[in-house]
Amino acid sequence: MIAIPRSRAQLNVPRWHARFLTFLPVITSYARNAFSDRDPESRDDLVEEVVVNALIAFKRLYDKGK
Repeated sequence: MIAIPRSRAQLNVPRWHARFLTFLPVITSYARNAFSDRDPESRDDLVEEVVVNALIAFKRLYDKGK
């Protein structure tokens, strides 16, 4: 039988990661709108790049206590 984790603690997800996930839909939406004039493949690549940059910036700010 496979045990299914029921909470963040069981998944061992860092607090900053869970907090970032709450911002992710808004970040993605803004990025998609910003690149709406691009072809779908380029838009997807650019949105991914925005998400990664936002994640790195968020983690740095979290580490500084901001």
